[in-house]
Amino acid sequence: MDGFGFDASWEVGAAGSLRAETYRGKVVDADTGEPLEGAVFVVVWYKKPLITMDGPTDFHDAKEVLTDTKGEFSLDGSPAIDWNPFTSVSKSPAIAIFKPGYGPFPFGYVADVPIQETKKALLKEGAVI
Repeated sequence: MDGFGFDASWEVGAAGSLRAETYRGKVVDADTGEPLEGAVFVVVWYKKPLITMDGPTDFHDAKEVLTDTKGEFSLDGSPAIDWNPFTSVSKSPAIAIFKPGYGPFPFGYVADVPIQETKKALLKEGAVI
């Protein structure tokens, strides 16, 4: 598990082989249900050496976007190309959401839907967080 609570899976292949995805969602206040404008949605990819026994992981790429007045966001979920033929990039990046005055997502995330299902929904129809 990475620092954001997701299992990291890795992909080996040609440069740019990670498929393009778009993360969509809406961030709302848990108590009032009102949309949160200006929340930061962040996606972080890591890479590791191909030949390793549970070796180190290093930062590869990150993207971020702010929610709009409706609390909605959309972010291209394709990482930068890893030109190093001796490393692989995680297929399952870490995600986080931050807003001053609120706890960070996914820490303290309480919902009827498991966090992995929420992450999958972000890549499909979108999720309300």
